[in-house]
Amino acid sequence: MYLRHVAPLLEMDTAQLSKIEKGLRQLKREQIPILANILKVEEDELLTLWVADQIIDVTKRIRPIRMQQRKFF
Repeated sequence: MYLRHVAPLLEMDTAQLSKIEKGLRQLKREQIPILANILKVEEDELLTLWVADQIIDVTKRIRPIRMQQRKFF
């Protein structure tokens, strides 16, 4: 399935979907059911992966802050 076919179904352009595919941008929560339907997979399966990505994204943001707070002698 081509990005140019899927992107309009998710109400986005091909460039945005490409960034999501490459991990440079996050898919919105409300797009999960649409994508599950397109891919013919369980919505819960995609939602689990989406939540995992959200957790990873948050921990990436927290780690640099903690490193800055450490004091080295």
